[in-house]
Amino acid sequence: MVEKTDGVKRYVRLDEKLYLGDAKLSRILYHFEQDEFIVVSLDFSGNENYGVLNMICRGKFGEDEDYSSHWAEDLSRFTSFWEGSLSIAHLFYNYKEEKGMLLLSESPSSDRNEQLRLEKIKEQFEKAEGDW
Repeated sequence: MVEKTDGVKRYVRLDEKLYLGDAKLSRILYHFEQDEFIVVSLDFSGNENYGVLNMICRGKFGEDEDYSSHWAEDLSRFTSFWEGSLSIAHLFYNYKEEKGMLLLSESPSSDRNEQLRLEKIKEQFEKAEGDW
């Protein structure tokens, strides 16, 4: 485990291949909450790596919607977002710092997430049942 904050544990694999296509990554972190995988983050630096990851995401997920790709007000950061029926990809890049991150996770609408949501509702209901 690399770190734990706000109940989220983050792990890094020491033997991880730090490439996605031709994009060189600086770190890959696997995030878990209550021992359930929630997201993987791929950290990178440099305009070239951002460009390659942007092309990979567009090839995999299609063009992002105009409303979801945007510049920060000071034009230093750019964000792209794709959501499908099974997964979500969120690509961030800071042009001033030349650092970015690609987040990949399951879509909240996936069957697995719906099952987990229903289990949590049932668990909370059962805990509160004696309090009525």
